[in-house]
Amino acid sequence: MGDYILSIYDPPEEPEDLWFLPDPQTESPDSDLSSAVFLQSRLAAPEGWLAAQAQHATALARAALAVGQLDMMVAQIGVGALERLALREAAALLWAAGKSVSLEDIARDHFAARADGDPLDLQTARWALRRLMGQGGIDHLAAFLGLHLTETETSLTRGPSRLSGLVFEEAAQEFLRHVSSLADAHAFTRGAYARFLWALSDLSVEGDMVEGAVWAARHMAQDCMTLTFLPLGQEGRRITGLGVSTFPTLLAAIEAGAIAARAELHRLSQWRDQAHAATAGIKGKNAGRIIEMLFAKPHATTQMVEVATGVSRDTAERLLARLHHMGLVREVTGAKRFRIWAAQL
Repeated sequence: MGDYILSIYDPPEEPEDLWFLPDPQTESPDSDLSSAVFLQSRLAAPEGWLAAQAQHATALARAALAVGQLDMMVAQIGVGALERLALREAAALLWAAGKSVSLEDIARDHFAARADGDPLDLQTARWALRRLMGQGGIDHLAAFLGLHLTETETSLTRGPSRLSGLVFEEAAQEFLRHVSSLADAHAFTRGAYARFLWALSDLSVEGDMVEGAVWAARHMAQDCMTLTFLPLGQEGRRITGLGVSTFPTLLAAIEAGAIAARAELHRLSQWRDQAHAATAGIKGKNAGRIIEMLFAKPHATTQMVEVATGVSRDTAERLLARLHHMGLVREVTGAKRFRIWAAQL
């Protein structure tokens, strides 16, 4: 039996048994369980989350309305809007996790340009961006996390912080089983429950704050038409602690995050109109084509602009420089070659 490991982590060292949360209906404080384990088993019971859903039905409805409005707006603009929001969400998640990777760093890394920041943090950002954009199903956790099967005979051991092999698969199935116990609940309730359960598990490296949040964001968007994740943005930082008491805070963050995302896309639409008006005096249609490209894509290289407009590289560079001088676009690399452009919102 093989092992699931990430290449950036050391191989497993010591065998360790895996425990799962006991059933709170069959266990009691008088059992042999430690008080800490019993407390975790009680917190993991789905009944409390269903009660919280009923208690906060109005906040849940507001959050669902805000997400629905954002979903429709993204559908109108296209996949570029989703990518723009995913970049912002990846940056917000890493910032909340204490990793100094900016949105521009993630964009540069996305285009294989020179990016500042720790290589492992950039790798995490790259993973988060791809998953937020919809890569990888959420029902197979090993594939979702990017774990790879090796040919070692250590399937019942674990690495320093993450389970591996058969033990990981058992923990993954247990996690999914717990989440499915709320199958009749709203997706936002299941997502809140999943964030809590993930924090109790060893599915991620100890101290990781990104992977479980990305999985929950994907899960909560399952009923959306276009959105592949729910963007919490900076509001996600308000969610602290664990347990059902965080549910109203999560609902408020979902609503505020959706409203902030709609405001961002509204600014983008305003930029588009203003940019077309400002370039009306430029001869030809190429300036307008560049504007449309940067409306549809959060970032574009000079080569992408060249292909999209059908002009020469020199002409594309001159047009971009002119739009930059007009304050309509910005260059994000600070380099003279392999430059990356974005709308100046």
